[in-house]
Amino acid sequence: MPHALARLKALIKKTKPKGLLFLSGDVHYSGIFGNEDNVVEVTSSGVNQANMFSPINKYLIYIFTALFNKRTAVDYNKIYAFNNFGSVNINYVDDDNIEIKTTVHNSNGEKMLVVNQVFNDKKDVYSDTEKLHVINDEFGTLMCKSPLLITVHFIIHLLILLLFFELLYITFKLFCFKGYKYGKSSKHIKTK
Repeated sequence: MPHALARLKALIKKTKPKGLLFLSGDVHYSGIFGNEDNVVEVTSSGVNQANMFSPINKYLIYIFTALFNKRTAVDYNKIYAFNNFGSVNINYVDDDNIEIKTTVHNSNGEKMLVVNQVFNDKKDVYSDTEKLHVINDEFGTLMCKSPLLITVHFIIHLLILLLFFELLYITFKLFCFKGYKYGKSSKHIKTK
C-alpha cells in the first residue's frame, strides 16, 4: 500500500486533475480530511453503525489517528461518529471553474460536516500533495515500520483501550452503585 500511495501522489502531481475529491468509507465514522484549499478526502460510513459507544467514538478516532499518523493532523471538529450518509453537489460554473460541495448528513438529513471547494485553472491545489492524508494511510504507514515499532504501537493502543474500559467501569460503579455498601448491612442497636 505505501508504494501504491506514492504512485497515486506522483500521478496527481503530474496530471493535476481539476475537481479531484477522494471519497472513502467502511471505517464506521465520517470525516473530512484536508482543507478547502487543497485536495480533500471525505469519508462517510455508518448509515446504521451507531452504538452505545458512538458518543465517545469521536474522541477515540481522534486519539488513534493522531497516534498513527503524525504527518497530517486530523481536525477534531471534522469527525462525526453517529449514523450518517454523504452527498456531493458539483456545479460547473463555466469551462474554467468547478464548485464542489460535499456534505455529511446525520440520519435525519441534517448537515453535520460540509466542505466547499472551488477549482479553476489559476489555482494550484496540488502544491502540498506530499502531505495528502488518505484515511487508510495509517495502516499503510504502519506496514513499513519495523516489527519493534509495530509492537510498541500495538502495546500503546492496547494500554489506551484498557485505560478507557477501566475508566468506563469506574464511572459505571460510581453512578450505578452510589451509596451501596458491600458486605452485611449494619443493624442499629438501641441503648437504654
